[in-house]
Amino acid sequence: MRKLINLNSYFFVFGIPLTMIFLLILLSKSSVFQQNPSKLSLAITLDLLLIVPFVYFLLIRKTAIPKITIVTSFIVGMIISSIILPTEEQEVLSLIKTIAIPVIELTILYFVVTKSHKIIKNYKLENNQNIDFFDAMSLAVLQVAPAKVASVLTTEIAVVYYCFISWKKRALLENEFTYHDKSTSVSVILGFILVILIETFTAHHLLSKWNVIVAWVFTFLSVYTCLQMIALLKSLSKRPIFIDEQNQQIILRYGIFSEAFIPFSEIKDICVFDKDISEDETVTVFSPLGKLEGVNMLIETRKELIFNRFYGFKKKYTSLVFFVDQKRQFVNKIKDKI
Repeated sequence: MRKLINLNSYFFVFGIPLTMIFLLILLSKSSVFQQNPSKLSLAITLDLLLIVPFVYFLLIRKTAIPKITIVTSFIVGMIISSIILPTEEQEVLSLIKTIAIPVIELTILYFVVTKSHKIIKNYKLENNQNIDFFDAMSLAVLQVAPAKVASVLTTEIAVVYYCFISWKKRALLENEFTYHDKSTSVSVILGFILVILIETFTAHHLLSKWNVIVAWVFTFLSVYTCLQMIALLKSLSKRPIFIDEQNQQIILRYGIFSEAFIPFSEIKDICVFDKDISEDETVTVFSPLGKLEGVNMLIETRKELIFNRFYGFKKKYTSLVFFVDQKRQFVNKIKDKI
């Protein structure tokens, strides 16, 4: 009965705004609109961007639906206005877009950051000390956007956060293990950054002789790639591998680029791996740098599992190789759990 009431409630909440949008679309296609397009274009624009979101707000204010979804209704209104209104009648819409888009971006960023800090605080109250800003941010972004979009948005915010904001040194907690102190990851990433900077300068000079716009687009993309590498480099020390005894799993991390959750019950074997990666094609390399850096650990699973990569990409594995600085302690710790 309660489920039926909730279903009717959500139908009412979403049904009224959708009906309003449908009626406005019909109005834009009517003969009345053709007779007076200027005034009605303005009215439809204001209805879609202001009245519909306001009505939606009144409908959700006492429900569990996140208030941030009002921004989504505003964006939907902008998209529909752009489609149904004649191009020559979109002056007001263009002005609103110019002002609103930066405001929307800042609003979403503010919501995600504040929500992330709140999530971290609540987790710590529940004695879960291992959650970090990236994890909390992922949970917060999922309240704003669908899963696939959330992965991209989380990555973009993480690049800014770890590149420019996160400077405080992080102390290791119990059951945490580093993977960057003794590996070649730092030197490889620094090498990437150096090569990108050199090639950017050279390529910009050559491309500018052909097309200045293309040259600057290439330079922008190269600089942003450098920022991603810097964010990855800084996140290595802030996102260690964690043996989560409470949830009976290993949380493997490689900065903000890779993350895997491996239940103890799915681990078939774990051992020190001393082979050359190129000699064993059956293993999957956890690091996004692939064979450019060494590995010293192998986990074999009972069934095929999936781990997360950059921008929400996923990879399957049954034999995963990676690097841990304290390899003996790590193996012994896991073997005691499985």
